[in-house]
Amino acid sequence: MTAQDESDLKAFLEEHLSFSVGPPRSESCDNTHRLTKEFLTGRGLAVEVELAALQERGGRCCDCEVLMNALR
Repeated sequence: MTAQDESDLKAFLEEHLSFSVGPPRSESCDNTHRLTKEFLTGRGLAVEVELAALQERGGRCCDCEVLMNALR
């Protein structure tokens, strides 16, 4: 994943997760990587490979952890 992909993933998660700063969002974390997988698939990236890399960087359990830990 490129640096631009990471930046765009961060913006995507911030836009979709309800705990983010700013106006309320329509979704909350469901304790899965659903949104992260959706983003990776939409970009045509290798979902399992990229998700494993994000998990190693702290995004182990869910989209929240990807946003708060792996994409700091």
